[in-house]
Amino acid sequence: MSIVRTDLWLKEDHYDPVKVCDRLTSYFPNASSRAIYDHLVNYGLYRSIHKKTLKHLREIDIWTIITSQFERLSKAWDGPDVPIFIFPSDEDNPHLKRDFNAKSGLSFKDKLFLFVSQHNSKEEIQALFTHEYNHVCRLKHYDKDDNFTLLDRIIMEGLAENAVREYVGENYVAKWTALYSKTELDKILNTIIVPHKDITRHDSKFEQLLYGSHFHPPMAGYCAGYHTVKSYIKASNMSWPSILKTASDKIASRHLKMS
Repeated sequence: MSIVRTDLWLKEDHYDPVKVCDRLTSYFPNASSRAIYDHLVNYGLYRSIHKKTLKHLREIDIWTIITSQFERLSKAWDGPDVPIFIFPSDEDNPHLKRDFNAKSGLSFKDKLFLFVSQHNSKEEIQALFTHEYNHVCRLKHYDKDDNFTLLDRIIMEGLAENAVREYVGENYVAKWTALYSKTELDKILNTIIVPHKDITRHDSKFEQLLYGSHFHPPMAGYCAGYHTVKSYIKASNMSWPSILKTASDKIASRHLKMS
C-alpha cells in the first residue's frame, strides 16, 4: 500500500482532524476515531490546520520525497510495505517546536505516521521517515511482541538514528546525539542503563530513563542507544538487514559491562 494520499482526506474532510481519524479506524481495530485522534495528538498530530504548511508540503511534493526514500530503504533493509500516513504536525506545541522543529513520527509494525510542518526541509523529512521506517524494519526482523525491554528500546532508537546518519547525513541526525562526551556516555550506559536493562515499558522507570526525566540525564536512553549502535556498526561491518536481525544483547555486549 505504501503512501496514503492523506492530502485528499484532509481536503474532503475540511481539515477536521477527528473526521480524518474516522478513516483510520480500520487500521486500529476496536478503537474509535476519537481515541485514535487522542493517541495521535500525543505524538504530534495537528489540532488546527496551518494553511502555510499545506502549501509547503505541496510545493516540496512530500509524497514523492517519501515514495523515493521508501523505495530506497525497503530495498536496502528488506523492509515491509506498510501504509504511510502523512499529516501536518501540531505547530503550536512549544515542546515540538523547540526540540524537534515541529516534526515527529510514530511507528508500528504494520503502519507508520509522519507529522510535519512548514518549517521542515526535504532533508529533515527524509531523516524523519528514515528513523521511523527503520523502527518498522526492526520490528519486522526482531519481533518480541510486547516484551521489549529498556535495552531493546534504546538499541532500536540507536539503530534508527544511525540509519539517519548513514542514509541522510551526519548533519541531519537529532541534536540529542551530541549531548554527551564518550566518557559521559559510558558512565550513563554502565551506571544507569545496565542496572535497569531488563525492565519493560510497564515499569515507571522505563520512560524516565529513556527520555531522562526525574533527575536522570536528558535523553539518556536515546543517547546511550545511539552511542552503542554506532560502535557496533563500526566494529562489525555487517549489512543493515543483518544488523536489524541482531539481538539487542549482542549489539550491546561489546560496549556494556554486562554480567
